[in-house]
Amino acid sequence: MSDNDTSTTNDDPVCYGYATAMKVLLDACGIENVYIEGWARNGSNGSGEQHAWNYVKLDDGTGQEQWYALDPTWDDPSAASRPARQVYFLVGSNTVTEKGLTDYEAFGKNHDPSISPAYTEHRFTYPTLAVEARDPSASGDVMLQKPDGSTTAYATLADAMQAAESGDTLILQNSITLDSTVTLKDGVTLDLNGQTGQNTLSPTAMTSIASPVLQIDAGSSASIINSGRFTAVKLDGSSTKVVENNGSLTLGGNVQLASSTSPISGSSVIAGNTPLKASHVRYVASGKFATAYLVAEPQAPAAGSFTAQDGQTVQDLLDGMTSPAVTIQFYGNTGSPAPVPAGEYNLQWALAQSPNGGSATQPTDPLENGTYRFEATAFDYTIPYEVEVSGLPAAPQEISAVSLTGLDAPIAGQLLDTAAVVETAGVTASDVTWSPNDSTAAFDTTYTATLTLTAESGYAFASSVSVTIHGQSAQAEPQPDSTLSVHITFPKRLRSPSIWNPSLHLHRLPRRTAPHWMLCRCRHKWISKPATDRPARRMSHGRGRL
Repeated sequence: MSDNDTSTTNDDPVCYGYATAMKVLLDACGIENVYIEGWARNGSNGSGEQHAWNYVKLDDGTGQEQWYALDPTWDDPSAASRPARQVYFLVGSNTVTEKGLTDYEAFGKNHDPSISPAYTEHRFTYPTLAVEARDPSASGDVMLQKPDGSTTAYATLADAMQAAESGDTLILQNSITLDSTVTLKDGVTLDLNGQTGQNTLSPTAMTSIASPVLQIDAGSSASIINSGRFTAVKLDGSSTKVVENNGSLTLGGNVQLASSTSPISGSSVIAGNTPLKASHVRYVASGKFATAYLVAEPQAPAAGSFTAQDGQTVQDLLDGMTSPAVTIQFYGNTGSPAPVPAGEYNLQWALAQSPNGGSATQPTDPLENGTYRFEATAFDYTIPYEVEVSGLPAAPQEISAVSLTGLDAPIAGQLLDTAAVVETAGVTASDVTWSPNDSTAAFDTTYTATLTLTAESGYAFASSVSVTIHGQSAQAEPQPDSTLSVHITFPKRLRSPSIWNPSLHLHRLPRRTAPHWMLCRCRHKWISKPATDRPARRMSHGRGRL
């Protein structure tokens, strides 16, 4: 949750959302806390504004519990990829949080809970803040965090490392000074946690005169990361070996390894194996420094366009595409972004997706109108680039089923029907031809009707099309000219008027005295019965009537 989330626009959280979310998290951890509303100034909001923040109750390191303040809103950095600040983290009323803001430098001055409806209207009484900020080392200089989130404080890095196991993270709670080499255990991560030693010009989390400061044994893998602002592990004195890497060391962003003395030409402050880079890291080793800079997430370039011609393929798009300009930046020692030198990365654009999430990305695939998505990678970021293809005729609407009605079954002695009604949009039907090629239906003859279906402009038949006439399946054969030839065979018929329906059946009854036959409807069936000179009489047939 962050106000600098670029994926949203007008629905980002404000201070109320930050402070409420912080309270939910603190409640879940069982830490006593209070949600605060009041008036706050930060030097860029004029005379101030209505604001929200939090108080938490913690041990001050002497066995006494005190209330400290958090302002998660104003500690959120201005860029999403930059680490969180700790200006307003566990501060007291006298802690200077807005240096240079006349009369309001201290937190207790620039955050006033008495100017709020909660106080003035409801007379809420808030806890009294501690005067000074909480000492980060109150619970020990190093916090050992297990994979399940449980923590244990240790006075020294050596003590914490001795207790650590693979998968654990050691988090600095304060800047520390070492007097001997510390060996990083296999599978352990050391988090410098943005400790700077209160030195903004030359931030240092660890200082030592012992060389190397840190060591990784052969066969071991360890990591050094930094979840806070840029800081360094510094070796003082004439030695130059800051890290002895005989195993596998991975460096996270915002980490610098520095020596006071420059190594001999061609050497590095990291002896042994070259370190691995964590995701989004630019590694530079030069002189007295080996630095893992955090690379900012690149912005996607503006969409491109390509006017295609009928018959062109994906290869034509690839040949005609111009690589877009992309600026990749990293955060330097001061936290300000700077461009990564172009020679340190090479963007290779690959077609990842065709329009509408399609997979027609092979060079021989025909082009279609819509958005094609290309992707390139740099510093473990995937950078998207979209190209809008236009100019091609609109793709026809595909027809996979056609329904026909209105075609009468042959009746002996009557003209054969020559027209069918098309119920499906985008299709026209030719006149019906018959085999045998009679104009009048003959008695006791099997007839086959044939007609041609044509897709209208903007439509096209699918590779397989089902055709029905009065709901009954007909044979459909695709033709070279993209039409469909449809055939349906009618059984032998008698001299009696009827619209053909294959679900109705003829039953021949024993002939009596009638000189001819006729069709009658009985309980959803057509039956034939002899016609006589006598008037027809009504006969019961179950619950129906004949």
